[in-house]
Parts: sequence; C-alpha cells; structure tokens
Amino acid sequence: MKTITTFFLFSLGGIVMFSCHSESFNEEAWKQGVESWHQDRIDNLTQDDSWLSLAGLYWLEEGHNSFGSDPDNDIVFEYEFIPNHLGVFILEGNEVRVELEPASGVKIDGVLSDKATVYLDNHQEGEIELSLEHLSWYIIERSGHFAVRLKDHKHPNLLEFSGIERFPVSTEWKVEADFIQFDSPLPMTIPDYSGIPREENILGVLEFDLQGERHRLYPVADNLEDRFFVIFADETNGQTTYNAGRFVYTDPPDENNRVIIDFNRSYNPPCVFSPYATCPLPPPENRLSAYVYAGELNYEPGY
Repeated sequence: MKTITTFFLFSLGGIVMFSCHSESFNEEAWKQGVESWHQDRIDNLTQDDSWLSLAGLYWLEEGHNSFGSDPDNDIVFEYEFIPNHLGVFILEGNEVRVELEPASGVKIDGVLSDKATVYLDNHQEGEIELSLEHLSWYIIERSGHFAVRLKDHKHPNLLEFSGIERFPVSTEWKVEADFIQFDSPLPMTIPDYSGIPREENILGVLEFDLQGERHRLYPVADNLEDRFFVIFADETNGQTTYNAGRFVYTDPPDENNRVIIDFNRSYNPPCVFSPYATCPLPPPENRLSAYVYAGELNYEPGY
C-alpha cells in the first residue's frame, strides 16, 4: 500500500527543510526558509493540475463502469463538450483497463488510442493519464478501493486562487520534541475524508512542551531515515484554521532522538480545496489540547 508519506509529498512543491542537526540557529535564515517554503507551496497550487483543479471523484465497481456525459452512464462527466458515451473502465481485482468508443478524441498519455491498462499494482498514481480538451483523469487507489479522479485545468477554483493567509511567522512555534521509538511498530487506524480508513504502522511518538503543557504526536514514516509526516488537530480548528486539521513535515530524528516541529510550516490538507480530495484526518491520538497559532489559516474556495 502506498503510504500517506509518499502520497502527499508532491502536494508541497519544492520544500526547503531546516535541519535540526545544526549546532547554531540563524533566525533570519530560518525565516527566509519558511517564506521560501510557503512560496513554493503557492507556486505548486497555481499549476494547472494542482488540488484546485479537482473536478470529480468516481468510485469504481467491480466489472464494467461506463462513462461519458449522458446521465445513463455509471460515471457522468458533466461538460458540454464531452460525448454522450466515451467508453468503459473495467475493474478486475487490482487491475483497471479502459476501452474507448471510436473517435472519442480521448488521449492516453498524450496519444490517441482506444484501449489500455490504466492501473496495476506497480503503477504510481497518475502514471497513466487520459485527457480531452482541458480535462484529465486517472485512477487512484485507497485501501483496495479504486476511483477515477477528474481534473479540470480551467477550474474556477484554480483560476480564482490568490493565495493562502497565514499566522505571523514566529520562533515560538518552532519546538523541539523527543522522539521515543517503539520496540515494535504500533498499528494505528488513520481516518480519511473519503470514509475509507487507512492502516499505518507508527514507529514512535513525539513528545514536546507547548504552552506550558506536555503534548504527544504520532508521526507517519516508512523508516527512521525518512521525514516524518504529522497529521494533527488543535484548538484553532473550526475557528481560524481548517476544521479537519492540518499537516506538517519534520526532519527525521537526530543522533540524540530530537526532532524539530516547525508549526510555522503547518499547511491545509487537499480536502480544504475540493470535496473531491481524499485526505487523511487526525487520529484521536493527534488532537492537541492547545491553540497552535502558526501556519496556514483556513481557506474557502468558491465551490
């Protein structure tokens, strides 16, 4: 199963992470790093295939799944330029194939074709893409369930995007945590916006002080050499920040098992931009009894 860590990495654009291994701290350089990270994030979101371009999510049933603009299809693309019937997706086990109607105009990886295998176990998400006009779509997999993800490269949410507001950058929210590794990985269920939970093996816990109290967060990582992916909630959710929580990455532990959590780099999950995203949600263990006045504020698109 593709891990949450690798799945969400591309959503950040080019990331410049500070190192918690440095012996000295240059505040000005650190602030510039946070600003550079944020600009990369904005640049990434303005690309024509960003999360702001999401236009549909259609879960496949085993067997044949017809698609096109006609309401009699299993999957309906509601665009005037889409033909009534484009073809069918065929789901068999962990394989998805597509068969297209003659002269559909659909390109598969940029080439006109009438059939292809568009998902196998060894495929990466979005590796094989179908396209027509300013639409593109591909197969995603979530815990053994398969769906067609549709993107509109001229979506109003994308065209009208003007940035994301943030809390002021402050060293108060750059905290040092102790990483306590478990003797064996801890199985944890990660809820998801799609309603399909994900199972992760947690390697350890981060413990840190914030606002005069001790807190714990459980990061996701494949191994201790990878960056940690933290899905967290705090008391600002539903007020100034997104009600379903936020994400933040950290460097892996240093030789003293210390990890720097820079909440100034906390960012909104993709589901803040579209109802067609699938986003991991904070497990109960990652709900902080603190107000984290750092990172991205809530964003309200026009959908």
